[in-house]
Amino acid sequence: MLGFSAVEGIAHLAESLLSQVRGGMRPLTPALTSLILKAVDAVKAELVSIESTGREKGVNSVVFGPSVSRLQAALNSSQRC
Repeated sequence: MLGFSAVEGIAHLAESLLSQVRGGMRPLTPALTSLILKAVDAVKAELVSIESTGREKGVNSVVFGPSVSRLQAALNSSQRC
């Protein structure tokens, strides 16, 4: 672990959703695909911040906040995206 908990958290949420798709627990819909790609974009943006400042912006930042909220809602939802 490198101590970048925000990156780790969003990556784990996206990974959990992909695991559900792989396990047949939810379909891979266009909405879910878009959400996962937004998570990838958020991680990339955060890595740029880490590279330039040496620090994370964190899960409550403008970059992460909406993505984390939507990923958590999708993961906790009984509805399929």
